[in-house]
Amino acid sequence: MNERKICFISCVNDHELYREALYYINHLEVPQGYEIECISIENAKSMAQGYNKAMKLSDAKYKVYLHQDVYIINKFFIKDILNIFENNEKIGMLGVAGAKTVPTNAIWWESGEKCGKVYDTHTGQNNLLSFGEVKSDYETVKAIDGLIMITQYDIPWREDIFDGWHFYDLSQSMEFIRAGYDVAIPNQVNPWIIHDCGIVNVINGYEDYRKLFLEEYSKDIFPLVSILIPTYNRPAYFKQALESALNQTYKNIEIIVGDDSTNDETEQLIKESYLDKYDNIKYYHNEKNLGKFDNCIKLYEMARGKYINFLMDDDLFEEVKIEKMMNYFIYDKNEEISLVTSHRTVIDDKGNNKGIFGSTDKVFKENLIIDGLELGNSMITNNYNCIGEPTTVLFRKDKLAEPFGMFNGRRYGCIADQVSWLNILCRGKAVYINEVLSCSRIHDEQEKNNPDIKLRESADYLHMILNCRERGFLKEKGQYFEACNYALNLTEHVAKALSESEIAKSSEYIEVMQYYNKLKSEYEEYYTRSIEKHLSYRTEAERENIYHSYQYDYMNDLFINKNHASVDYADGSEKYIINVYNKIRNIDKESYNHSFKKYIIDWPSKYHLSIQRSNIFESIREIVENRENVLELGGGMGAVTQWLAENCKNVDVIEGSLERAKANRIRNKYNSNVHIFVDDLLSMNLPKSDYDLVTLIGVLEYIPFYSQEENPAEACKLLLRNIYDNLKEDGLLVIAIENKLGAKYFSGCVEDHNGKLFSGIHGYPEKSPVTFSRFEIKSILESAGFKGIQFYHCFPDYKMAKVVLKEDEKLYDLSIASIARELFIDRSHQREYLLCDPLLIDTLTKARLLHEFSNSFLIVCSKSETDKIKTKHLAVRFWNDDGVKECYHHRIEFIENKDKVYIERKPFSYGKEEVVNGNLLYKLNNEVMTEGETLSLEAYRCLLRNDDYLSLINLVYEVKEFINKEFSTNQFDEEGYALLSGEAIDCCLNNIVRSKDNKLVFIDRKWKYNDNVGEEYVIFRSLFGLFNEMHPYIKESSLSEFVIPIMMNFYPYYSDERFSINLEHERVFRNYIIYGSAIVKDFSVGIDNKSIQFKQALVKQLLHKLAGETEHGFS
Repeated sequence: MNERKICFISCVNDHELYREALYYINHLEVPQGYEIECISIENAKSMAQGYNKAMKLSDAKYKVYLHQDVYIINKFFIKDILNIFENNEKIGMLGVAGAKTVPTNAIWWESGEKCGKVYDTHTGQNNLLSFGEVKSDYETVKAIDGLIMITQYDIPWREDIFDGWHFYDLSQSMEFIRAGYDVAIPNQVNPWIIHDCGIVNVINGYEDYRKLFLEEYSKDIFPLVSILIPTYNRPAYFKQALESALNQTYKNIEIIVGDDSTNDETEQLIKESYLDKYDNIKYYHNEKNLGKFDNCIKLYEMARGKYINFLMDDDLFEEVKIEKMMNYFIYDKNEEISLVTSHRTVIDDKGNNKGIFGSTDKVFKENLIIDGLELGNSMITNNYNCIGEPTTVLFRKDKLAEPFGMFNGRRYGCIADQVSWLNILCRGKAVYINEVLSCSRIHDEQEKNNPDIKLRESADYLHMILNCRERGFLKEKGQYFEACNYALNLTEHVAKALSESEIAKSSEYIEVMQYYNKLKSEYEEYYTRSIEKHLSYRTEAERENIYHSYQYDYMNDLFINKNHASVDYADGSEKYIINVYNKIRNIDKESYNHSFKKYIIDWPSKYHLSIQRSNIFESIREIVENRENVLELGGGMGAVTQWLAENCKNVDVIEGSLERAKANRIRNKYNSNVHIFVDDLLSMNLPKSDYDLVTLIGVLEYIPFYSQEENPAEACKLLLRNIYDNLKEDGLLVIAIENKLGAKYFSGCVEDHNGKLFSGIHGYPEKSPVTFSRFEIKSILESAGFKGIQFYHCFPDYKMAKVVLKEDEKLYDLSIASIARELFIDRSHQREYLLCDPLLIDTLTKARLLHEFSNSFLIVCSKSETDKIKTKHLAVRFWNDDGVKECYHHRIEFIENKDKVYIERKPFSYGKEEVVNGNLLYKLNNEVMTEGETLSLEAYRCLLRNDDYLSLINLVYEVKEFINKEFSTNQFDEEGYALLSGEAIDCCLNNIVRSKDNKLVFIDRKWKYNDNVGEEYVIFRSLFGLFNEMHPYIKESSLSEFVIPIMMNFYPYYSDERFSINLEHERVFRNYIIYGSAIVKDFSVGIDNKSIQFKQALVKQLLHKLAGETEHGFS
């Protein structure tokens, strides 16, 4: 074997395609001392036969098996594969695309764990197919695609089985794994190959070879499933059940039959027709009748499979049942899933379909992965076995907490399957497949409902409720009360019906009544404790007021004013948000991003679920945390309530909307210090009279709308005076409200509360929630008695504050526009871009007027003047967007000390100071603020100049010179682009400050690559960010139209291809930082998202055109 030789092997029937492939092979860089050869096999009977023939013809150690239409575009392909093989003897074969897990149908590209990338034409067009990022040097996989397969060992191809053109690649992957080698996908920064295959043909025997592959390799790939069939005197039904098990498309199964029959009919049937034919059947005829319960236990103990599915002898499997269910387990790497179930159809004794059992199709309308406790709670509270009979469920054997049919040591007589599911669900999640995968037979041989069965069912159900809380079920009050009510009422009904019969004297009846009395006692005690939890720390007068004014809703754990009708206020998201909260069992700090982020689909859901909602309180944490008694007026659906509950001792919430109060309770169900009252905010019937902290977050503007007062200021004054009277002397009031003179309204954003331009500026001509100017709100607060009034200014607003500025004489020493540079948020999609937002902020800052025109106010008020309402920092910026991984969450504080401003970057929530993530290093740094402004502001002004971007190009050239001076490596990539050290990755316009002495200073510096980065990529990142931030004021409609011509001023050969490479680099960079897979691509902006100047120019052009004139000034 020649260890310094690489052979390229193809089966060829199209010489034109193959010549193109050879062209690329012959232009590869061959390392010194190595040689290459190319072998083409014509008229091959199959791919495996052709590859075997070529393998024997070549003595090369390294062989590259590639399709005739594969073009290797990575010039360093040979060096790259040798580097992996020579450093990893265990790696036998490489590919460029494949799957870490093979799906149960063996179609690798349907895997949930694909990786690799390739330029491919299978759709008829040339597209980048990026299956999943390989983050280290390579990723081991179970299968690779046959477009290119690179080996360092010779293993025969299975032409004995795969005598066609499909599944030879997956087969060879398995042969290497069988031989003890790894199969891997290398890390490709850019795809190594183009696959010019056109439309893929999967007609010529594809399905036959797929089945052959599964027959041969299922035991190598997939776990063993045990199908357990207990049978009793039903040979005809049993035969149908057994056939449905044998016909499963999932092949790695064992079938164990436990025959409890009193005759030998079933034994004769299975011995004559099945045992000799199928080696995966085990049959046992019990020496004596065990009964259904013990027969099932015996089968379970004999099972060798990791996964178990009972099959009752009168039921049937659909042939794809195990295949579809096992797919979920195969991808469940952390073994979080305990069971998989589906709809089941009812059939009669003749096999006729009678519809879906229990109408589960009306409840489960899509494939769902459900928290086990959540599903168990639903099953218990409704006494509804939505999961199914034993035939329906495939479960993980090691998740069953007790023997099948037992719960807390008691053997169940009627609902044995339900308690078994609870034993499993308490240890993991469940999957519900929205498809009929089994049949449950109803026939005359089964037990009928009778009083005895009803009695046993009641005993089972009562025992289940009494004991299920030990397994984690019914932890929420509402669910516990609901289940208790149902069980007690059911038992009373059954007991009444049987009280005059002989059964009433039986031990079973006595047992039921004992369980009933015990549950009723627990229920009453729990009810008392539930109320007392909310009242224990209150005075006697406060308790009496609550008992007098409120009705306790024990199902929802709310106090509802006896005379209050729920306020008709909603944003349309209530039902959706409640469903989200119900899906998430543990709602805590970690849930913000881990759980909530995936449910953010629009503005209302973002408002209620985003972690950024708490930023305003994080900005004043030092002032408000650890308060003993807090009142939140207008608690909404609980986002602010949760922060208060986690950082203060007791939180009373008054919410006018019953639906929103329910949502708030669900979100804060584990925060026992939260007490929610449904009441009219204007009534001021407060649960306490001496609060340390009162909050009005987005509430004050609605008081005039719902008040009978005609004067908005007077309506707010009355409320604020009542709050003043119920505050302790050192208590605080915190208000968050929009500024009706906010810069965003002058810049073209519509009014937040009615969606109209300039509504507040015009004095609210229509009836609407009302906001105030700084002067107005300050006057109202003073008239209500507050003497300490500290303003904080929020950008883009208080709802999703990224920047909070303390009003202070030193504030204007900061370049505020450099800190709060983003476009104002347009949530209505009705915005007109009248002014450039960051430049408007800059102008107002330099005029020292920004405090009058900030978008939102955060106001901290006290009864007397005090410094305790002021934070140490002048400003704080939050870096915690919903999509960003928590480890990167941090806050940037600007702190003035002895005529200098210090910038301190601090992790918060689950943030960390340092993170090593693959090739990317992250470290927070503190620094003294450089006086000056970021180059972003200069770039914005350049864009507004009518000089064909000449001034912008000059600015970018200055940046180019600066980063070369700071980070040059004097190295170049294969296309001649300069390489910079990895510290330059984030040296972009918004991180470069021009100091007062005209020097450029690189600030922040939290990101660093381990590898070098392209100079042109760093410049691209500045332009990419510039287009994102300023697209309304840029004449070009697409990113590429803007970036490429500017880049060509510095890199004459910069092309669409290099632009695509830069986009890919940016995608990789962002994938390190955000959850999910970043989408970074060329994008366009329509005229709706352009500034008013562009729209006016377009209208003018159209008018001239209509008048028969030609206007050339706009494009």
